[in-house]
Amino acid sequence: MDPVRFSTFNIRVDEQERTKAQCLWPDLKAGQSISMYDFLSRCFVLSRHLKEFGMQKDQYWTLQGFDSLSTLTLTLATIINEAVAVPLNPGITGKHLNVYLDQIPCHGNLDPSRFGSDFSLERDKHSHAAIYSAFQDLFELRKAQIAIFSSGTSGKPKAIVHSLYNLRFSALASNRFYGLNQSDSWLVSLGLFHVGGLMIALRCMLAGATLCIGSKLSSALRRFKPSLISLVPTQLMDLSKSSDSIDDLKLCRVILVGGAGYSSELLQIVKQNLLPVSFTYGSSETGAQVAATMPGVYPSAHKVAGQILPGRQLRIDDDGHIQIKDSGLMLGYWIGKNFHSTDPDKQWYSSSDLGKIQDGELTVLGRSDDVYMVGGEGVSLSEVQLLLEHGAWQGRMYAVMLEDERLGFAPCAVIESAQRPQIKQVVQQLEEHLPSLKRPRSVYWHQVDLLTAGEKPNRSILKAGVLDGSFECLWRRSESD
Repeated sequence: MDPVRFSTFNIRVDEQERTKAQCLWPDLKAGQSISMYDFLSRCFVLSRHLKEFGMQKDQYWTLQGFDSLSTLTLTLATIINEAVAVPLNPGITGKHLNVYLDQIPCHGNLDPSRFGSDFSLERDKHSHAAIYSAFQDLFELRKAQIAIFSSGTSGKPKAIVHSLYNLRFSALASNRFYGLNQSDSWLVSLGLFHVGGLMIALRCMLAGATLCIGSKLSSALRRFKPSLISLVPTQLMDLSKSSDSIDDLKLCRVILVGGAGYSSELLQIVKQNLLPVSFTYGSSETGAQVAATMPGVYPSAHKVAGQILPGRQLRIDDDGHIQIKDSGLMLGYWIGKNFHSTDPDKQWYSSSDLGKIQDGELTVLGRSDDVYMVGGEGVSLSEVQLLLEHGAWQGRMYAVMLEDERLGFAPCAVIESAQRPQIKQVVQQLEEHLPSLKRPRSVYWHQVDLLTAGEKPNRSILKAGVLDGSFECLWRRSESD
């Protein structure tokens, strides 16, 4: 870790985020930039308070309900105590939250109620050198330090366990590929409960770049004018509908787009606007990125994931699955309170993704676990989801596959929104964007108060909501259609 680069890392927040972080950052002034030393000092001070809450070495502690700055601060404070930080999606509550907690040995939780108005933090008097040395040591430990839940798109969510050693390897590979340096800034556009969001912070720390945190994506993009931004396809599609946001995106040096497959339509939008997009492929298990296209060099087809990043080791097995074996690979994962370990020194990790590698370039062909027989023909759930993203749904629409007596399986759609959808408009768009075989045969409404940016669907939870009647059925296709 380069101490010169490391020392130039700083954090900038907009006024809304500063207000949200007042409990842990009461002395942060409007427009003030947080230096690396001040940030780490706050983490070390906070770690001592967490011990007073009962936090002990090797325990798993969840974090939920905090703003991004506080989440990052608490994550590192937990790691300083040699406990395992488990940041959770703030939108997961009630019985859905129990689905996640049932997977890990949870020892305690941190939420805003732990830090009342009378909570205070003393100042840390350690020198810059002592702070740097202590923090550097955290990156050398090859033990569980953070657990990030996967999306659980095809089953129970897995708690992916990483060390900072693993994540540093991944971050440095990305930094070398994009040439990240002290003059760069990167906008936090994904939740820090995703590996993609967390890695933005770690990449900036290691490169000495500026980390920007804003409340609303479009306004933060305009305010901070970051040189890099990470987006999922849905976010880029939403931004592309505004000419002002397109102009702001053109000012970026790199626009990373990943986290899900991208459609041919999105590729055309990128080309038409000459956006400096780098399409990427990775996963929670691999510490985010493992392959990417060069910024502004557009792939010939929408399934191309680009070059394998420096130091990452990928191969395709005899069944066509993408396998990985390098130091960025997870330590293992929890599911059903059982831990499944991996050892990249001894074995290749096989993903559910299918692909091919030619001349050092990866193409992702789909998933081996998302093809269902619908009326005797194979239908990819991922492809249905891509087609759904072409529409405007007054919220988010997700595809789920249900068992069907007549067809074997049949796709259905779940709309997550605060307001009741206009079902006639929804059905019209489904007919416009999807061929008959891939068109959902029913539409359900899941009313939510909060739509989390960049969130992937947990299809096991969505399917359960449909089957147990938790979601209202707005429309069902007739058998004659």
